[in-house]
Amino acid sequence: MLVQLKNITKNILQKSHRLLSVFDFFYIHKEVEYEHPPVFIIGPPRSGTSLLYQVMTQAFQFAYLPNLANMFYQCPITATKISKTLFRNYKSTFRSSHGNENGIFSPSEAGNVWNRWFPHEKKDGFNYTDSDYLTSQSKLEINRMVMNISKIFDAPFLSKNVKMSVRLPALQRIFPDAKLVQIMRNPVDVAASLLQIRRKKNINWWSAMPSSIELLHDLPEIESVVGQVFGIEDDIKRDLSLLPLAQQLVLTYDDLCSDTHSVVSKISDFMNMTADLNEVPRSFPQAKVSPNEWVSAGDIAKIKLVCAERCAKN
Repeated sequence: MLVQLKNITKNILQKSHRLLSVFDFFYIHKEVEYEHPPVFIIGPPRSGTSLLYQVMTQAFQFAYLPNLANMFYQCPITATKISKTLFRNYKSTFRSSHGNENGIFSPSEAGNVWNRWFPHEKKDGFNYTDSDYLTSQSKLEINRMVMNISKIFDAPFLSKNVKMSVRLPALQRIFPDAKLVQIMRNPVDVAASLLQIRRKKNINWWSAMPSSIELLHDLPEIESVVGQVFGIEDDIKRDLSLLPLAQQLVLTYDDLCSDTHSVVSKISDFMNMTADLNEVPRSFPQAKVSPNEWVSAGDIAKIKLVCAERCAKN
């Protein structure tokens, strides 16, 4: 009986969300003047993308999809417009949980929004998106959504969703002049953090899937998390090699934490935008996975070994 009620509730919510798409109909079917190339933060999950997103939205004037848009994902433009009207002054806490910051107007990964068009692991079993995967209509809708969000803020659109790291060929077809800000972190720390999340949640996979996903499914868990990190990095490296260097900026998590203002200055030069350094701290404590109930010292030692083997191959 309880399962039936849950299914009925789920169906009602899905239908109501589809009905809400009418609110964005006008925006999607009307041409929008293209003013600012969008900006996408890329990097494996747990590499510092969330902190970078918070720093960039706090130090600069960027447009973004807020949490309210992710809640009402069939009408993200309307939801963003309402959110911007009601909550004009976003102030970051510089805290997040698995990429999510509390607050209706806080910047969102907007997974529910992007999953309307891009392949999703729970539905499709993969994330990597080739340049010819999306239909012409999907590409038009994504373009119009991004341009409308940019217009609401009168600023360049900024997105942080780690799955965009494996969607670069498709993104390049929609936004050939998009700017990519890549953040890199010690793969040992990234893999250890991913392993901890998988074990806490008791799942065999979490977050973005690289193009090599089929080769990773049957590996032992440590080899699997390391393969996830290096697979995503390999996808990024290969796909970025096809784009002009002028559209790329590479940062490190270590620098972001130890000298935040210096990183903000690099972004300022890259974007040709003015930053307000008073809005962000000079530094942040670096997150580290120490031996705990989920990840042992032996696990971390094994991760270091497997990472060293992968680095030697590269």
